Amino acid sequence: MTRSERIQPIKNLADDREREAGLGLSRTRATLEEAEKQLADLIAYRADYVVRQHQGGAMDIARMQNFQAFLARLEVAISQQRRVVDDARRSAEQSASEWQERRIESAQLGKAVLRMKAEEVKVGERREQAQTDERAAQASRERLD
Repeated sequence: MTRSERIQPIKNLADDREREAGLGLSRTRATLEEAEKQLADLIAYRADYVVRQHQGGAMDIARMQNFQAFLARLEVAISQQRRVVDDARRSAEQSASEWQERRIESAQLGKAVLRMKAEEVKVGERREQAQTDERAAQASRERLD
């Protein structure tokens, strides 16, 4: 078994790890996009709610207190969602970094396998040339004898 054949399973494993890291990156990016969409929806809802309440005309004290309380709950929800977005962003960055490392590892192993195969071809060609030269020398000696 040649060196390149012995290292090929390791290369295959690195390829699998790169593929899995890519899928993980895809999932974390989708999670981030969803969290950002939810944040944008909350912010838009808050803005729409404020506009609707002010278009409703004058507010009595009870309505004003309800408005303020609901607005405060929206602010808490927006704040929580911002933390979710930040966490999702960190996770996506970490996944991107991991995928990048796996990609580099896989590429380096691929180059190593190619270099090994090229060296194996050269060794094989030199061996064939040496055998051809030996046969030619032997044939020449037999002719002289």
